[in-house]
Amino acid sequence: KHKDVVEFARATAQKGAVAINSQMFGTAGREKYEPSPTTYRFQCLIPDDERNAYVKSLVRLDDLGSIDDFSNPHLFPMRKGISTVDTSGKAVTSEKHAGPFCVAVINHYYYRSKEEFAEKLGKGDVLTGEKASSSLIQSVNEGDDPFTGESLPTGTFRDDSIWQKMKQIDPKYKKYDKDTSADRSICSFGPGYGVETG
Repeated sequence: KHKDVVEFARATAQKGAVAINSQMFGTAGREKYEPSPTTYRFQCLIPDDERNAYVKSLVRLDDLGSIDDFSNPHLFPMRKGISTVDTSGKAVTSEKHAGPFCVAVINHYYYRSKEEFAEKLGKGDVLTGEKASSSLIQSVNEGDDPFTGESLPTGTFRDDSIWQKMKQIDPKYKKYDKDTSADRSICSFGPGYGVETG
């Protein structure tokens, strides 16, 4: 419907900010980093992940409040009388919001491969800089999500729509289709049940 993100944001929020829910993607069964685009390697979404309730915001700089009031990477402080809305125009007052997913989402490649997730934890929290303990990283290396105690999620259903869009925007990405690694993406439909896609 919109030609780009700027046009979308202008149409959605005349003032303030628009908050967009996350859509989590799993590991797709990948163990290690591979030198190809993220949207090519990770196409297994996790529709029931509780972190899909978190939003990220596109903010009009003229409506941004004091940066001294900034405390949250999901919602920004706004000038008095200015609000943040979701894609349906409903007010958003918390970093967690049951917003619509049919207009826009922000794909969140939280895990990537097992190797990349362990490396990410080792770098530390983006806000606090606090690094994960060696036991948390060891848990990832063993294939577990250290925060849930469950296996790292592969993702449930394949969604390659962003990958297809990237190839439309810039045909140079088509060269990766010759690589069969995306065809090895494993999207699981439940415990112990995996489907190789492609």
